[in-house]
Amino acid sequence: MLFNVDTKKTQAITGDISTEATKLLLFECQSGLCTRTAGYVKDGKETPNFYELTTSVSKLMIATDYAESCTTENSGKLVTTTNKLCINIGNSDVKEIDFPGSSGRYIISSGNSGFKTIRTVSGIISMNGIIESNYKKNFELK
Repeated sequence: MLFNVDTKKTQAITGDISTEATKLLLFECQSGLCTRTAGYVKDGKETPNFYELTTSVSKLMIATDYAESCTTENSGKLVTTTNKLCINIGNSDVKEIDFPGSSGRYIISSGNSGFKTIRTVSGIISMNGIIESNYKKNFELK
């Protein structure tokens, strides 16, 4: 759920939302319990803007916020030339995935620090905590 702290309402991502960039919070909700998380948002502008949301900052992304290339060290980041999410699929193999147009769930390796869970809905990538540290594979949950 994308939430606007000023309006105290869910934020739609249709059109240009850059004026709201610093007011956005990202939550994952299940059974009425919501947890603040980090991730990326793509707005509905014709040439879309991308936003990075952490648990401490919400901002319109600029060139230095992107990874220059998809490497194991850049797993979980957007790549500057493609606006795709870089994921580590294990054994130093990486892959870029399109910004989501639909819902999905993933577990990605985040290098030596373990795994992150990824949840996608149209226009939003939500990344949540480290869940393991020894087994490095990429899974899609169905």
